[in-house]
Amino acid sequence: MLFFHETEMGARAIVLRRKYREAPKVLCFPGEIQQVVTNLVDNALDALERHGRMIVAVRPARDGGGHAGLR
Repeated sequence: MLFFHETEMGARAIVLRRKYREAPKVLCFPGEIQQVVTNLVDNALDALERHGRMIVAVRPARDGGGHAGLR
């Protein structure tokens, strides 16, 4: 999904840093989670000024009930 924003990021000199850790599989509808992440990236770009920095990270996490997931 970040691929679709590379042109805009390059034009605005925004530095993208990816920090991915191995995480458990998540059961979801792929199209819906893609839309959620796309909206988050769009909102972050709207908030960033030229020469800004965006960090996209994925890491394992647990909810309050101890169920594995990601953050």
